[in-house]
Amino acid sequence: MKKVVFILLVLSVSLVAMSLDYVFLSSDLTGKLSGRISFPFIYGSKDEPNPMCFNALILNDIQEFLEENYSLVQGPDTSWPEVIITPFVGYFSDNFISLYMDYFNFSFGQAHPLTIRKTYNFDLSTNRKVSISKFLGENSQSTIDYIISTINEEIQKDEKNIYFKEATVEMIDDYYISNDELVVVFQLYEIAPYVSGIREFKFSLAELGIE
Repeated sequence: MKKVVFILLVLSVSLVAMSLDYVFLSSDLTGKLSGRISFPFIYGSKDEPNPMCFNALILNDIQEFLEENYSLVQGPDTSWPEVIITPFVGYFSDNFISLYMDYFNFSFGQAHPLTIRKTYNFDLSTNRKVSISKFLGENSQSTIDYIISTINEEIQKDEKNIYFKEATVEMIDDYYISNDELVVVFQLYEIAPYVSGIREFKFSLAELGIE
C-alpha cells in the first residue's frame, strides 16, 4: 500500500503551474485488497502558499486507511476487503480548501458496507486545519447554538423515523463549504440508523452572517 501512495506522490510533484490549482489523482487496487482510490493534489508556484502540508495530510490518512484494511488479509481468516476512496471538493482558493473524502470499506462477514465521510478544511496560508468555531469567527458559539437549534427543530419534525437522537454541541465538528453553504455532517449511526445514511444539514453563509 505504501508503494501505491508513493508512486502517486512522485508522479504528481512534477506538475508546475503559475498559481495554485488541484488535480484528482486515482489508482485502481488489485489483489487481495481491491478497489479504487482518488484524491485531490494541490500544486502551484513557489510564490503561492505551500500546499505540501495539506497533500501530506491527505496521503497520510489514505495510507492509514489502506494499511488498516490490508491488515485484514494477513491473518488466517481472510476477509478479502474492498475499499473505495472518493473525494468531493466544495471550495478552493489560493488560501483555503474545503472538501470531504468518503472512505468506504466492505469485508466478507460484515453486515453491510461502511463509509466514513471525513471532512478537511485547511488554511493553506498557515498550513493549519480550520475548526468550525474558527471558521465561524468571533460569534462562533452563538452561531453553533443556532445551528444545533435549527437541526434539532428538523429532527423533532421527523415523521419517517429517520433519526433516533438529537444533535449536541460535541457533535458539531465535521463540516465543509459548498455553493456558498456550510454543510454540517453527521456520520453513520451518529444521530440516525444505518438505513438513513450519512446525514447533512445545509446553512447558507449569508444566513450565518459570513461573507
